[in-house]
Amino acid sequence: MQQRAGSLDLMSAVAQIESHLAQNPQDGRGWEVIAPVYLRMGRAEDAARAYEAAIRYLGPEANRLANYGEVLVLAKDGLVSAQAQAAFEEALKLEPALPKPRFYLARAAAQDGHADKARAAYAELLSASPADAPWTEAVKQELAALGEPQPAAGQQGEPQIGADDIARMVSGLANRLEAQGGTADEWARLMRSYAVLGQRDKAVAAAQRARQALSQDDAALKTIDTMAQELKLTDAQP
Repeated sequence: MQQRAGSLDLMSAVAQIESHLAQNPQDGRGWEVIAPVYLRMGRAEDAARAYEAAIRYLGPEANRLANYGEVLVLAKDGLVSAQAQAAFEEALKLEPALPKPRFYLARAAAQDGHADKARAAYAELLSASPADAPWTEAVKQELAALGEPQPAAGQQGEPQIGADDIARMVSGLANRLEAQGGTADEWARLMRSYAVLGQRDKAVAAAQRARQALSQDDAALKTIDTMAQELKLTDAQP
């Protein structure tokens, strides 16, 4: 009952802020306040729009840009899109030591197929961070996925989904699409999955295969082209 009451209070507070912002859309502070609330509610796309408004009316500030980039990544299931990368790069110009944009730009390098660059960036971030910094474990996990041996996270025996498990799931989707075909959204998901795993060549190949399979569907081809642009797969363009 108490949890339900808290949820109702949160919804009421959000509704009040949204009503205020509808009447005062240039209130940058209001947008910045509601953005992380949207994120906690699982509304990543709304959070991104709120941060966009905060940046528009309050101006670009390093943490504000980093938070905006992060919600863009969360809205894309972990993918660092070109839009998110630009936000992180701008944040670092303003505050070069800020950990969040450094972390995500390292991930972007991995997703673009530059594993050595990503490893170096992660290692540099680790060396510059306190041992108990909240992001160190995430950095170690990213390094482990790139092939660097790291201590296992969590307690011994705790079930975890590793990079191999994710790769098997992606392989299953790829095999099904090759054998049975699928929708544009499924092909786009495969492209994104390969990009998130840092397998850029496979993402390019999936885009090309999708265009062959969907060559008679203009709307589907547009979906594939949009995803290819988002993933920065310039060599996958028709």
